[in-house]
This record gives sequence, structure tokens and C-alpha cells, in this order.
Amino acid sequence: MMNLEEGDYDNIAKCKYNVPDYWDIGDVYSRLITDVDDGDVIETLFKVYNSNLSDEILDYNSAMYFQPRDYLKMCYLAESGNA
Repeated sequence: MMNLEEGDYDNIAKCKYNVPDYWDIGDVYSRLITDVDDGDVIETLFKVYNSNLSDEILDYNSAMYFQPRDYLKMCYLAESGNA
């Protein structure tokens, strides 16, 4: 049996910023999908969720999650070859 020290291991409570929940992350996706939609919102949704940018958005510790709306749009279009 391991000897573990008792303590408070609540890393989220110790954060210096708010950890985004699924609604916050969903808002980022919603804005990006709206901004790059080419008329078929379902197809656009699949393309955005399957893009490399999606992995960066989900990692809220990366700078990408916090970037302005226009910047995310430009990054997505550049990645998809539509810039």
C-alpha cells in the first residue's frame, strides 16, 4: 500500500483564471462555424470539428482558445486551404 499524504489537490480551485466549461468551448465552436459556413452548416460543423484547429480549441491551456474570433476564422481558412 502506498503512503499518500492527505491534502487538498483541487487544481481547478487554485487556478488564476476561470476554467472554461463545455458551454464556453461550445461558444467558440459556434462562432467559428457561423463565420466559416459556406451554406451547408452540417457539413461545415463536421469540417470544423475534424480540423486540426479543433484540437487547439479544446486545449484551453493553449493560446488558441482565447484568440479573437477573426483570428480563429483566418487560421481555419488557412488550414483548410480557403484563405
